[in-house]
Amino acid sequence: MIHKKNLFKARLTQKKKRQWTAREKLFILTYLEKVPSASVRGTADKFHLEPKQIRDWRSKRQQLMLAQPHIKRLNCGPRSRYPEIEDEVIKWIKSLHHEQKIVSRSMIQIKAATLAKNTKYISQYLKIDSFKWSNKWLDSFMHHFRLSNH
Repeated sequence: MIHKKNLFKARLTQKKKRQWTAREKLFILTYLEKVPSASVRGTADKFHLEPKQIRDWRSKRQQLMLAQPHIKRLNCGPRSRYPEIEDEVIKWIKSLHHEQKIVSRSMIQIKAATLAKNTKYISQYLKIDSFKWSNKWLDSFMHHFRLSNH
């Protein structure tokens, strides 16, 4: 017969997922270097993380040194394909917000597609005429500029 207490304990995980800031990562790397008896595995156990994380941080030490202390991820995803168009779209959205007008998702897609037909952008960006201003693009755009649906 299985007791309820033992069943509940078996379902609990020991480690919680955690994101470390650049400052914390550098602190852990410094601890590893300064403490003579510290090993990668021992340091990982002390700070409740995997040794692979420490090895990865070691290889990216220069990038961590240059990053802002509060940053948790060095790679924030792919760069925008058409940054100038997106900048114009965000300016347009902000001007409408300033006038207290509603901006829908489809309006954003239509505005971007309209700007893409401008000869300035056709000559600047190759294959822009075949780009689909899809919902996936829109989701990424809204996430990048911290826009939300209300």
